[in-house]
Amino acid sequence: MPINSLTAVIILSILVEFVTNVIKSILPIIKKNGKSHMIAAVLGIVLCISTGVGILQSLDISINIAYIDYAVTGLVVSRGSNAVHDMRDLFKKNLS
Repeated sequence: MPINSLTAVIILSILVEFVTNVIKSILPIIKKNGKSHMIAAVLGIVLCISTGVGILQSLDISINIAYIDYAVTGLVVSRGSNAVHDMRDLFKKNLS
């Protein structure tokens, strides 16, 4: 059952939030140092590269280097599911 890209991004966002929170609970020094954003960004980019999920390609925006699309999507994913919902609403508003 194929899922659309926005759904995949939302699922990855939730997954990154969950894994980041688990890492922060295991290693509390990460929470103290404020490095959790960096961990979330790395997790998001790695997941997007490994799953091949990219926002730009799903919007039919041509890009020569797919890894840039995955990195951009990974950064969006790393900001959490709220950022993804905000982007969805923005796209809906602009398309209306």
